[in-house]
Amino acid sequence: MDFLRTCGGMLFAGALVGACGGSSNTGLGGGGDAGGDVRASGDDAATAADGAGDVQNSPGDAANGGDTAGDSPAAACPTVGGLYSMTVVDGAGCGDLNPLAVECIVETSCAIQLQSKVTAAGAGIDGDTTVQSDGSFTGAALKEGTVSRSGCTGAWDPGTSTMTVDCGGTSSSQACEVSLARTALACP
Repeated sequence: MDFLRTCGGMLFAGALVGACGGSSNTGLGGGGDAGGDVRASGDDAATAADGAGDVQNSPGDAANGGDTAGDSPAAACPTVGGLYSMTVVDGAGCGDLNPLAVECIVETSCAIQLQSKVTAAGAGIDGDTTVQSDGSFTGAALKEGTVSRSGCTGAWDPGTSTMTVDCGGTSSSQACEVSLARTALACP
């Protein structure tokens, strides 16, 4: 009889724990299921926490070397600033541009300013524009000598540190294509 009272009390305690959502598994009746569910919820919370960690360290995350928009800054543009010498490639429309003028490109981030130092030799190329990640530009309004030009393009060759500026298109009566070769990284 004592045996039945003890077993009955244990069954009652196990049922009570199961009904109240206890977290221990008594190994009896419904108590094991309730304990399992609570632990499963804990496991789910741990899995959710692991998932949150996985999201923060996803392959696209900059911390893991990924290149996902929003995680990392835009691609930087090359450094094109410096002192340049000029060579006219196609000069039919260059007007009074003087290739002997001292030419400088001042760069702030990806914004550049072409500046010629007006000397007895005359003027070179002047104007502002923005370069792309490959160093090129399009649609620039520049002054070549004393002539204002629009729709100018530029192409950067990193191997030779050369900027080719084209206003008016190649082989036309308005063509003014000039090759700027960098001779120093700083302007005087």
